Amino acid sequence: MVLLPLQTSLVLSAFEYPVGMTQRLGNKAGLGMVALCLTLGMGLVGCAPEPGSPEVSATPDAPGQSATPPGPSASPTATPTPSPAASAAPISIPECAVLVTESQAREFAGLPAYAPVDAATASNLRTLALERVLGPASVTALGDAAHSVHCAWGIPNSGAVTQLFVSSLDQSTMETLRAELDASAFIRGEDGDVVTYTLSEEGGISPMHQFFAFRGTVWVIEIGSLPDTGFGRAALAVATAAS
Repeated sequence: MVLLPLQTSLVLSAFEYPVGMTQRLGNKAGLGMVALCLTLGMGLVGCAPEPGSPEVSATPDAPGQSATPPGPSASPTATPTPSPAASAAPISIPECAVLVTESQAREFAGLPAYAPVDAATASNLRTLALERVLGPASVTALGDAAHSVHCAWGIPNSGAVTQLFVSSLDQSTMETLRAELDASAFIRGEDGDVVTYTLSEEGGISPMHQFFAFRGTVWVIEIGSLPDTGFGRAALAVATAAS
């Protein structure tokens, strides 16, 4: 971990992506610099839940036929069976302080000053991740998520930052995303019923590490200067337990 000198404004991260990493799920900007001047202030982390998908209503019954005199040949009207899509409820993702506690954040980062960033900084980091770090397939899946929460931790005036996206996906969206990840530069792994994907890129001021984990319909993204620190795995365990 390389900590930058104290200053009023800080270039949080700058990454040059080599040609080999510019693929569908890599940096959308391809070659070039990614830079964001921010001042990390301490405060409550910003959690940005995404609105859920519109509720699906069951198809109304078909119009009934004309009355038939009672008799042994009369057939009862069939009762429609609700489709799974109509009855399934999206998983509710807990807030950031529940997904990863402050003591866990300090332990995972190995830094006693690691803490949630303020809401404005978290929002800026989220925008940076969506526009300059995550690939198109990931951004699309986040937009289609039934429920999504974003969290961020770090140290003021340093390049030490960790972001999390914790989302609930429908089966189709998850399968499409994982097929894209399988065809990308991400490295796939499995740990019991958890499927993981990792991608590390060196360059610029500090390295950029992405860790994706899937369990059931829950998807976690961890982005930071440290590889697979434990933030993502802890949040995945809490989110799936809550479901």
